[in-house]
Amino acid sequence: MFDLRRPMLALLPLLLFSLPLFAQQATEPALVSAIRDLDASLKETRVQLQQSRSEIQQLRDEVNSLRQQLSAGAATPSNQDASSASQDTSSLDQKVSALADDEQMLKSKVYDQYQTKVESGSKYRVKLSGLLLANFSSTSNAVNDIDVPNLAGGPFPDTPGSFSGTLRQSEIGLNVDGPTLLGARTSGLVIMDFSGGLDKTPNGTDFGIARLKIGRARFDWTNTSLEVGQMEPLISPLSPTSYASLAVPALGYSGNLWSWTPQIRVEHTWNFETWHNSLQAGIMDPVSGQYPGYAYERQPLAGENSRQPAVVARDSVSRAVAGRKMTFGVGGFYGRQNYLYGRNINSWAATTDWTLPITNRFELSGEAYRGQAIGGLWAAYGASIVASGPVSVSTTQIQGLNVVGGWAQLKFRATPKLEFNSAFGQDNPFAADMAAYGPPSLYEYVARNRTTMVNVIDHPRSNLVVALEYRHLCSYWSGSSYPDTADHVDASLGVIF
Repeated sequence: MFDLRRPMLALLPLLLFSLPLFAQQATEPALVSAIRDLDASLKETRVQLQQSRSEIQQLRDEVNSLRQQLSAGAATPSNQDASSASQDTSSLDQKVSALADDEQMLKSKVYDQYQTKVESGSKYRVKLSGLLLANFSSTSNAVNDIDVPNLAGGPFPDTPGSFSGTLRQSEIGLNVDGPTLLGARTSGLVIMDFSGGLDKTPNGTDFGIARLKIGRARFDWTNTSLEVGQMEPLISPLSPTSYASLAVPALGYSGNLWSWTPQIRVEHTWNFETWHNSLQAGIMDPVSGQYPGYAYERQPLAGENSRQPAVVARDSVSRAVAGRKMTFGVGGFYGRQNYLYGRNINSWAATTDWTLPITNRFELSGEAYRGQAIGGLWAAYGASIVASGPVSVSTTQIQGLNVVGGWAQLKFRATPKLEFNSAFGQDNPFAADMAAYGPPSLYEYVARNRTTMVNVIDHPRSNLVVALEYRHLCSYWSGSSYPDTADHVDASLGVIF
């Protein structure tokens, strides 16, 4: 059985002698942070505009009062008093005029900010955000994808290496704040990228196909929230920090469980004096890791054939440490897979995750899991079962593939704009399972997959990001005596809008 202490010990020299490093920054925060900054600026402008209007109205009232006194001539004021009153009126008129100019300027500023919003068919504003991301990379040896490599060698076409560039990991997001419904504040979010495939035309590798990543509706009460949509797994909420790997979260197939999957989930939080406890539960599409059988018509796969959703739950505790949030969580997943002819498999996983601020600059984070038949969550190179022959044949015997894995990352924040990250992850299917029906054919399964990565990320301006990342892949394929390896270096430049 695989011992998680070995990769953790192997990670310590890397952390001590490589670049300092630091923790996650998901794609969604990169988009949502721009929305929040814009909202804060708009609210501040509205406050200034309201204050100006109040001052203008107060001065107008004073001017009208003085004018009424002058016109009434109540006590037949002397020439000196009349002159002084006239000067006061003139001064107030000038102030009113100046404040009116300020009001006009603030109105113009508010109007300019509204130009950043998208016109909506409803009365609720839709906010546009996104990330224009250019990646240029150099890769040694064969990998499964030169844009976002997760595996080395194996069945992929042999090559001495490559140099490539892409903008397919660029993202576009839409966010809407809806009405209050049953006491809950409603909101919606959609994030898309261009990594849905390659256009089979000349130079089609540069023309990414649009793809839905995240789409959700959210209902927030005081301590309870409800989410419906396509999101990351509830049991695996973290991912290593990387701008080289946004289309697929970093360390996929190397210890990072993920899958943007349709689901419904509820969360309730209990707030104590220093600690916070959050309990989440929900159901999700029972993914199995299989490829669709058709390009245009969706037919049920093994998970959907079970006719029941997968159920998930996670409990976490958190508190502030070193000025940051420390969190420990445990989760569970259970589903069923039906491969027809009475062949049913239990799909399950037990997980743990942590975010541990060591100081105000260092942070350790990671996840670990043990499960069976979880290829749909990016374990075991997408394999959920092992079989004695073709699964489509009714006499073929099958059993669930057991797997264990995890990842850890150390983050170092040199400055508020500059950070360094180092991470290691491994996914390890059980050798006994893969050998259950005799020696598997060459490259049928990934017996073990490891990835080590280090990167540096800088934000020279609030809307700019520059990153450099090195990644080493080591893949052990069943039927092969030696691992296949590859190195990947990526330089990224992003513009956040």
